[in-house]
Amino acid sequence: MFDGRAVTESRIRRFTREHLLPAIHPETAAVTLTAHRLPGEPIPPREAIAAGAEYAPIELGAPLGRAWSTTWLHVTGTVPAHWASDDASAPELLVDLAFTHPDDLPGTVDAAREALRPALSRPAGDSSLTVLATGHAHIDSAWLWPVRETGRKVARTFSTVCTLLEEDPEATFSASSAQQYRWLRDRYPELFGRIREHVASGRFVPVGGMWVESDTNMPGSEAMARQFVAGKRFFLEEFGVETRETWLPDSFGYSAALPQIAALAGNENFLTQKVSWNQTNTFPHHTFRWEGIDGTDVFTHFPPADTYNGELTGEELARFERNFKEKGRATLGMDLFRHGDGGGGPTRAMMAAGRRARDLEGSPKVEFGTAADFFDRARAEYPDAPVWNGELYLELHRGTYSAQLGTKQGNRRSEHVLHEAELLAALAAVRTGHEYPYDELEELWQRTLLLQFHDILPDSSIVWVHREAERAHAEIAERAEQVIAAALAALEAGEGGRRQAGTPRPTGTPGPTGMRRPTGTARPRCC
Repeated sequence: MFDGRAVTESRIRRFTREHLLPAIHPETAAVTLTAHRLPGEPIPPREAIAAGAEYAPIELGAPLGRAWSTTWLHVTGTVPAHWASDDASAPELLVDLAFTHPDDLPGTVDAAREALRPALSRPAGDSSLTVLATGHAHIDSAWLWPVRETGRKVARTFSTVCTLLEEDPEATFSASSAQQYRWLRDRYPELFGRIREHVASGRFVPVGGMWVESDTNMPGSEAMARQFVAGKRFFLEEFGVETRETWLPDSFGYSAALPQIAALAGNENFLTQKVSWNQTNTFPHHTFRWEGIDGTDVFTHFPPADTYNGELTGEELARFERNFKEKGRATLGMDLFRHGDGGGGPTRAMMAAGRRARDLEGSPKVEFGTAADFFDRARAEYPDAPVWNGELYLELHRGTYSAQLGTKQGNRRSEHVLHEAELLAALAAVRTGHEYPYDELEELWQRTLLLQFHDILPDSSIVWVHREAERAHAEIAERAEQVIAAALAALEAGEGGRRQAGTPRPTGTPGPTGMRRPTGTARPRCC
């Protein structure tokens, strides 16, 4: 029999592109544009719309300004009264609608739904896989934009998500990176208050427990531990939430030391998707136990859709089922859906797509839930999951580990100088009563942890990001050296006072000359 499916599908795509999409907004109305160009850094909306801001007319096609400058647009116009009669449900049909009359989309919606009803009412089979879908927003802390932009991206995304949660009782949202929550707490307190309420209800879910979604190959062991200490402390203090999963969908490979560090931090589960990007060797599992070099293992899942930018389309769900490597042993996988990297999060259209595929013949079943829901069910269903021992190596982005030397050297210098600053400040506090600079050192460590983000420490960001990183590491080192100098001064003064009083120096304690550390000499070793 002749198979004309390819031709038919081509015609459907062409019809959708040339007739269906233009029919959603068949009319336009004129608007007036004015622009407020900023000479320096961006400003928040309140300032942009405040009285006194200077807006000048701008024409279509006019340049908005130099690269990375900011221009606020003021758009005014009148919505025609007859637009209110259009059927607002028409856009909902974009994921599944295949045929309709191009000249009267709103008028044919009901007929199209009735024609599709028999196909959409057939349930999935008993053996169908289940997709547990969770909305999220992997917002890169820097990448094709500098760090300064990320706080604004997070604010826009999280604000949109809060509105979605308030309008859709089925929606849940997972977000990692304590640093991004802190930006909101410090810069957008009203929005942070809304987030607190949704976290308390269990629908806005902090995940991962790390300060940022960091690289895991180049940070030192102390820094990797502090990613979890700083992140989990923030989530506990701000939300009372103890995370259980390590959430790194986009980092460039994973050190075999990570299971031990994550497990010691209380994270018993691990999620990534990145290894599906391997160029030669396809990873053999989607659900397994990852065992580190010391024998510690964490229950691990790779979303079978091979993306962390899911949209719950029919094509995506079909790929999910076709790709799932645990067939015959497990029936549950997770899908991460949203607009991401630069922000956006899950949308109403994605939620609608998931609901339409909830129980549909020829497609996996779709449920909405959280990462905790998934891992609890997956562990119970698949207790004898296979074990993968050692590094999770990514065969892509390998060149990032040998470029941008200044960023990498700055990271190592910051790690070392902060270690020495803490050591000497603690020594001075114990021996002389010197005030330990807790807030200063915590801030410097948090800046260092931010700069270990997986698009900053490797070489995958724009030049602006790496220039800022090098400047930041230089400042971290300078401020840490000041902490060291103050601690050495306190120790030297304390030693001098004891000698004048005839108090013998404790055995094995370095003398005051060693504490001074003139240029070119080694710093003192501690007990």
